[in-house]
Amino acid sequence: MRMQVVANYLNKKRELENQIAADNLHTIPPPPQVLEKYIKEFRRDGRITADPLQKVKIVGVLSELERLLEESNAFYKSRK
Repeated sequence: MRMQVVANYLNKKRELENQIAADNLHTIPPPPQVLEKYIKEFRRDGRITADPLQKVKIVGVLSELERLLEESNAFYKSRK
């Protein structure tokens, strides 16, 4: 009986520690205004550059910034 209580305690402790570790790894995205500014600048750079390899990199960065913008909008709208 006593071992069962200790095992339950240790399982619950491990569960809570894992939850705390996961919460600590969550990053806060930049504000939407900052990301919109970056997206605008990268789109301008994509139009300006003539290097095809650079254009491919810019498209990749833009897709990641747009995904991050969605996260940012969700995060900051939930804080209001």
